[in-house]
Amino acid sequence: MKNKTTFIIGLLIAIPSIAAAFYKINNWYFTATIGIWLIFDTLSSQKNKNTTLQILKKDKIKFFNLYLLMFLLGATIEIVGRFILNLWDYPNINSIPMELAILLFYPFILFSFREMFESIKLRINKTYAFVLSMILGIIIWEIPNLFSTDWVYTIPFTSLNILNINIVVILGWSILIGFPIYLYNIISK
Repeated sequence: MKNKTTFIIGLLIAIPSIAAAFYKINNWYFTATIGIWLIFDTLSSQKNKNTTLQILKKDKIKFFNLYLLMFLLGATIEIVGRFILNLWDYPNINSIPMELAILLFYPFILFSFREMFESIKLRINKTYAFVLSMILGIIIWEIPNLFSTDWVYTIPFTSLNILNINIVVILGWSILIGFPIYLYNIISK
């Protein structure tokens, strides 16, 4: 495996971060975003030559543009989903610096979604990779949050749940996986 060190660093960051969620330690997702990104970037880099981390190493301006685009996507997701539609809230976030931290870390979680898709797509076809990326994203992020409740969903129009996760949230993962892939493809051309 190329970049074994990056993969191990990703594991060393992600595992304790996600474990913290199961112990109801809040804000575990900040560090987890970096760890998960490093893990999937390493897996994706086995055959891809333009992962996010590779772009960072080769072309800082292109990386900054990609980061800015993902920052804007994250801000849009928060504005629309959280403030306009009132679909979720962060009960433990109650200061401007913490609100800003959410936005600053958003690009890394969105990078991880794209790299997760790319690493899975190396092994199976694109459609299955997309669905599997959604499922894996739910396992990595939504299941630990059931314990930590760092974000609480307030979906007003349906109470249909699968594994205690609202169906709207599950379907919303198509946006979380699809948009980073789409925007990444625009920047990387």
